[in-house]
Amino acid sequence: MSSTQPTESVRLKLIEALNGVNEELAKCCSAHTAVDSEETLRWMAAGLAAMLASLETGSRVKPPGFWHVISDGWPQANSLGDKIVDAELAYKRMP
Repeated sequence: MSSTQPTESVRLKLIEALNGVNEELAKCCSAHTAVDSEETLRWMAAGLAAMLASLETGSRVKPPGFWHVISDGWPQANSLGDKIVDAELAYKRMP
């Protein structure tokens, strides 16, 4: 396995999580109810984007700890929360 495969896997997870957060942010501006506040979702989007950008630059950033917010305040059966936590942990565990 080449060293780019784990990075590519993490990149794809971060992109999927960021896309999901952006979809939730769109709900903040519509009649639909988002899973969290606009402020929290923007913080998550910025953190995911920073982790994604760091893969390109090779300069790692500290994972923000989204899993604390998600495990403490989001519904347990939330696929977006699962994607965000999975992406953050995959980034954190990268060699």
